[in-house]
Amino acid sequence: MSDGSPAAATRAAHPLLVEWLEVGVAAPPSPSRVLVVGTPADADAVARCFPAAAVTGSRGAPATGAGRYGLVVAVDCLPAGRRARSVLGRLASVLAPGGTLMVLAPATTADSLGVLAPARLIPVALDDLTGVPGGESRGRADRRRNRWLRIRYRHGAPADG
Repeated sequence: MSDGSPAAATRAAHPLLVEWLEVGVAAPPSPSRVLVVGTPADADAVARCFPAAAVTGSRGAPATGAGRYGLVVAVDCLPAGRRARSVLGRLASVLAPGGTLMVLAPATTADSLGVLAPARLIPVALDDLTGVPGGESRGRADRRRNRWLRIRYRHGAPADG
């Protein structure tokens, strides 16, 4: 998943993503396709957790309907304010029916999400990661962004089959 550059090789996956993967992911047990929106290191960490899956890494949210994934992992990719809903809607649009979306975001961003019924996302877990080691924002000096939330959604449409 890494782009092969020396800089990409030295970057580490977000520590709260690594913790989630190590504790045991409450996601589809063996998704065939996974989208990771974050850094190349984030995509690499997810690929190691799901070796049989086709893992696609992206720095930004995909265009609406760009594919169908059993698991979408979004790491620190939501913009602040009302635009966060639009990005989350795009992430939901590439999620397969019955699939799982895991969002790891600063609380200041996640607070803007509001009701997501039009995106057919059903919240299934919310973890307030205040005080958990590794909650520092990458490259940001804004201390308010050091309170992180991990939100897990399930796509509301039933899986085919």
